[in-house]
Amino acid sequence: MSEPFAFRAADEELERLRRRLDESTVPAPTPGAHGIPMPTLQRLLDRWRGGFDWRAVERRLFAHEHRVATVEGTAAQAGCRSCSRTAGPIRSRRCCRSPRRCAASSMS
Repeated sequence: MSEPFAFRAADEELERLRRRLDESTVPAPTPGAHGIPMPTLQRLLDRWRGGFDWRAVERRLFAHEHRVATVEGTAAQAGCRSCSRTAGPIRSRRCCRSPRRCAASSMS
């Protein structure tokens, strides 16, 4: 059995994240360093600071039904069912683009 699930980030947490991003600095690239390249990190930081709309992401995420099921005592996100009649329960990773298109999206 599964239950509907929705998450909305608290305004205070988003404001805290904005402050932390504004305070973040990117170090100069170090020759031979491993990990994410510093110019890439700077581009991500710039995007998150000025062009990222978390509320728009939430709207896109929750255009589809999300559900939580308890599996052996652990909560697991169930997502929505595939529109494909041949999709397997675990191999199917993609939900329908439109919840109205998929009659199978109502899980119980």
